Amino acid sequence: MEKLKLAEVFSVTETTIGSLLDTDLAIGASVLSLASAAMFDPDGGQLILGGTEIHSYISIDVDAGTVTLADTLLAAWGSSTEVQIYPIVTQRFAEVLPVGSKDHDSAVSVRARIPNLLMDRIPTGVRSPSEWATLAYDGREWVLQDVPGTIPVIAGSLETSGNEAVLLADGFSRVRRRRSATKSINNGTSTLIDYDTVQDVDNDGYVLSDTVIELPRTGQYIVLANARFAANGTGLRQLVGQKSTDGGGVWADQETLKSNEYPKAEAVGVAIVAASIGADAGHQFRFRVLQTSGGALNLNDSDLLFLYLGPDVA
Repeated sequence: MEKLKLAEVFSVTETTIGSLLDTDLAIGASVLSLASAAMFDPDGGQLILGGTEIHSYISIDVDAGTVTLADTLLAAWGSSTEVQIYPIVTQRFAEVLPVGSKDHDSAVSVRARIPNLLMDRIPTGVRSPSEWATLAYDGREWVLQDVPGTIPVIAGSLETSGNEAVLLADGFSRVRRRRSATKSINNGTSTLIDYDTVQDVDNDGYVLSDTVIELPRTGQYIVLANARFAANGTGLRQLVGQKSTDGGGVWADQETLKSNEYPKAEAVGVAIVAASIGADAGHQFRFRVLQTSGGALNLNDSDLLFLYLGPDVA
């Protein structure tokens, strides 16, 4: 399997596992001709036609696209009738855009399968703003591997909406900030992002202000951030994370928290940061944006996530 890639998730859909008849079948038929038989078990199993007629099947032929039943059809079925594995099995797929190149904004999205173990962490629907995930290619298809910051509610955890902090039973925690209102950014001026969430939640020692996150623990963190600018085809965009180790007295740009060297402006400019960093308890972080469109330009929205991994993940 390829190494993990970070990706933006734009939508998640759910479908049942099965296929469609590709020919009409009469009463008494025992061989089903399908658009694809690849998802059926070569050793046999059960299937259901049209949501009502259940049969056992004894073999499949992937090349021919056929499934052989243990008995015969009780009714006639038309081409394009759904033939599903029984009991019915559902599978989720995500439309994602891999991150990691300067051409990210113009890249083509891919369809990634969501393993069953992640289904309680990534529900169906369109994402606005988009969500983050890691994925890998297993030689046949893209598969989601993890969804940082979308952790299922379990015993001992606290889950909130908007700006949120979550304490898990095993001690891992996260804090997520969001700016959803537009903010005008002057041309050529590095501007601090102030997150306009309705409620600050601090259940694990995070100290939060509109612009700053102070970390509660020494260790490793995943940092995910983005900034979406209004449509404009002129100039450049950048998102930069800064750190202070003296309580906010001095702020220093962090090379690992800079978006890809001023991505070119597209129809909508998106600057993205994805990094794993080490930090000490009490270190503070904030993010700034810069644009060079030639005039004022709106920052449409922005997200920021810190996910604590532990004291040592080496």
